[in-house]
Amino acid sequence: ITHFFALMEKSLWSLLRKNHFVFHPIGKEIIFFGAVRPYIAVIEDMEQRLYDNFPQFFDNLSDDINF
Repeated sequence: ITHFFALMEKSLWSLLRKNHFVFHPIGKEIIFFGAVRPYIAVIEDMEQRLYDNFPQFFDNLSDDINF
């Protein structure tokens, strides 16, 4: 898995972005159980941002992952 795809409201996108979970819009807003927009995130970029900004959180998150 190399990417995350998601439909989300702008408020969730903003909250995630403030916490270094960066998703990029890839389409127009649609109505699907409310107004949502499709987004994509590159997992490797997201991991690097987490490591750069929250190294202790990243270490705890990755402890149980077998590479």
